[in-house]
Amino acid sequence: MTSIFEWMPTCSLVLDTNAKILDINQQALIFFKTETKELFFEKLKSQNVFVDLMMVEEIIQVVLMSKELVNKKLLLRKFNKTIACIEANTIFFPEDEGYILLQFTDNSHQIQQFYSELILEFRNDTLRLKPYLNKPGKEILLEIINDEKMEGIINNKPFRTNLFEIIHENRIIQLSSLFPFLSNSELTLCSFLSLKMSIDEISAITGKTANSLRVAYHRILRKTNFENGKEFIKRIESLV
Repeated sequence: MTSIFEWMPTCSLVLDTNAKILDINQQALIFFKTETKELFFEKLKSQNVFVDLMMVEEIIQVVLMSKELVNKKLLLRKFNKTIACIEANTIFFPEDEGYILLQFTDNSHQIQQFYSELILEFRNDTLRLKPYLNKPGKEILLEIINDEKMEGIINNKPFRTNLFEIIHENRIIQLSSLFPFLSNSELTLCSFLSLKMSIDEISAITGKTANSLRVAYHRILRKTNFENGKEFIKRIESLV
């Protein structure tokens, strides 16, 4: 089973038809931030690397029915608790149709992470000026920190993905049925929250500041008339 994919220069996983990970190549070990296969599978007992398992299960079903390669964007959680959006090709393992080969096909998550970390570092350094400014200066500083122009530039780059591509259709349908008055961006935020993603994780994926996401979250709470955030999160996590 491993003779074909071990040498692949890109991250590759071998799954069974139930989306259980059976094997992983060296590039994928580096991606998931773990040293050995033994350590990877030990950590896998307490953390699922697929943020939305339903999405992976659906891809496998499409592969089983069509017998063809499926290209799809997925959210994967590394063992350092960060989440990356990757594009993957999924197909029957050449040696045995009982196994599924999932191979990453791009490095957009690395570029995205670089820019997100760069913006965060800039904002943190800029905040160091706050104690030395008068009140008008502090207000201008906060406007600069909360401005999303940099995120907008990144969003228009070719490597930025359409966020709806990485959200399962059923999740959006159920959320829009429950909250028909929410905008697409608010439904997207709810979808990520329903996957038990933190605000910081969503910020890294979307390129939006954590502060702007929190503002959007509280706006959603007001629109949905939930008394507190815990009840709202509990409700959306139970949808799918």
